[in-house]
Amino acid sequence: MSRKTLLTLVPFLLAIGAFAYLLFSRPTTATFAKVGSTVDISHFGLGQEFVKEDPELAKLYSEMGAQWAKILLENGEPETLLKLDAVIDSYRIARVTHFMMSLKLSPSLSSNEAEYSKFLKQVVARYSPKGVSLYEIEPRTKVEEYQHTLQLAYKTIKSVDKNAQIILGGVDLEDIFDDYPSTDTIAKRVTPKLASFTFMDQALGFGDAYDMAAFHFNSNYTGAYETASTIRAKLEKLHLSKPLWADDAISAPMLDGRFNPPIPAVISKEIYRCLSTVSLPCHEAAVTAYRMEQAKATVKKIVTAMELGLAGIMLGNEQDWVELPNNLNRGSFAFQGLVGPKHELRPAYCAYQQLSRRLAGSTKLSRLETSNNVHIYFFAGGKTNWSLAWSDNPVEVKIPVKGESVSVTSTVTKMKDPNCTETAKPHSLKDHSLALELDSTPKFIEFQ
Repeated sequence: MSRKTLLTLVPFLLAIGAFAYLLFSRPTTATFAKVGSTVDISHFGLGQEFVKEDPELAKLYSEMGAQWAKILLENGEPETLLKLDAVIDSYRIARVTHFMMSLKLSPSLSSNEAEYSKFLKQVVARYSPKGVSLYEIEPRTKVEEYQHTLQLAYKTIKSVDKNAQIILGGVDLEDIFDDYPSTDTIAKRVTPKLASFTFMDQALGFGDAYDMAAFHFNSNYTGAYETASTIRAKLEKLHLSKPLWADDAISAPMLDGRFNPPIPAVISKEIYRCLSTVSLPCHEAAVTAYRMEQAKATVKKIVTAMELGLAGIMLGNEQDWVELPNNLNRGSFAFQGLVGPKHELRPAYCAYQQLSRRLAGSTKLSRLETSNNVHIYFFAGGKTNWSLAWSDNPVEVKIPVKGESVSVTSTVTKMKDPNCTETAKPHSLKDHSLALELDSTPKFIEFQ
């Protein structure tokens, strides 16, 4: 079969696959009664990754629910700083008032101790009053260079703003843990990445030069559990305890694979071609499917970060990164925007907004003790108590409910109109429990 014929058939193959999934994946039944430990989420940072100057976008992302924004500083040129001023000012006007600054500076600047220190003092004095309180120091290629840069940055930044927090950046365990692998499998996957892991082990040891650590969350949501556990275990061996941020968190699936691709490589290539070529017959179906998965992942990643007790998450992307190389390995970033090129809202934006509005005022999160694939959470402390639930495999569940009635709202995965319209459906209760069929789309459950 020719490639042209295959591409033409992709929408039909997707439809057939979905039909077969529904037909043969009969839900199993599970009842849960025991609630796990409670996590304090009152100070969780709900953020937006790498923002830029655009007052309209700033307003949109404020309305979406972002409280934090991550900004990038690559040089100290006056023009660069003026542009950064405009970025921060536009978000502050839109009532996003907390900022993380990623310092990704040239080796020539960061290796000149006197110039680097002078530059950092100017930056902190300029941006601390504007709401920048977190400074992420991007790693250098050699661990010795990074240690020196990190220690100098820590000392210098604290001399200007003693309350500023320094973040050890760049911890990236990729998708090694996404499928809950065995110890032997982990060892095999770590081997080709041994240099990166060695760098991470050494960098985490610079405990007197950073306050927090951040890891890249650009794999499936499932990988965060073991990633956070691994980093914390390494810190514990060093007799250190540091808060963790999830940053570089992308909402849509990566199409390049790596160790454990959520989409097999051969299919990823076809999906990528369908997404990137408007003239192909499969383009519309591929975009619709990709946006659905992006919306689901947006909710799952934020809630998983909360469950793990992280300090916050910087989730993106703000818009499609069309300037990146147009190839499969990096090209999926070209489709990662939460909004479109003309600021049109996408399902992932709506999903983020659905979650953030319900989170307003919530201070506690607890999860029913379930299997890895079934996620049922209770949120408390806000105006109302509510739950969120999904399952990677179809399952019928019975959820204990405190209340007389309940409504269920699915995550928006397809735009019915430009305004993120959602539909709540009433459900009946029996013996103070809610019988519900779960699938991979997160459902918001609200008690009355």
